[in-house]
Amino acid sequence: MKKKVSTLTGYVEKLSHNKTVVYQNWITFDKDATKIFRASQPYYNDSEDTAQRFDANAIALLKNYGIKGIISLNQKLLESNSAAALSNESITYHHLEVKDFNTPTAAELLQGCKAIDSALAKGNVLVYCGFGQGRTGTMMTAYEIYKLPKATAASKLDAIIAASTAETDDQEKSLRALYKLQNP
Repeated sequence: MKKKVSTLTGYVEKLSHNKTVVYQNWITFDKDATKIFRASQPYYNDSEDTAQRFDANAIALLKNYGIKGIISLNQKLLESNSAAALSNESITYHHLEVKDFNTPTAAELLQGCKAIDSALAKGNVLVYCGFGQGRTGTMMTAYEIYKLPKATAASKLDAIIAASTAETDDQEKSLRALYKLQNP
């Protein structure tokens, strides 16, 4: 745990379109194989969650990466015109409201994992929170746990959590609770 997003393979500090920085960080694990991308919220202001804005530049980047679904763990919702802009491009948006440095419950993580699976049926997926570190890392790790074969050894779980960018002990506890939910 406590791994920084900037140390992940495929990390790009700023992702721009038309010379406009849209994402403060963006992770493409393997351009040819990645189906689930992670990032900061669009136009993150380096200090706090804000209402997410999907304008022409943000939409163009989503289309460039084949993204058809968004899972947001941001505490704020979309700006008013953004929902229509995403809908017009057939991009689904799933919001799990989690305050900054807080923790989604195991049930919310499971809901997010199911939303990722649903969105993957239509195309690639983008997961983000505010900066794209803790809550995003928790969701990405949750999805990795969700996809584990049933009754996977706890040692495998420890290694997955150790490689996560989840930031708090409560986020780790929530990941372990998801594992227990999956493996009663």
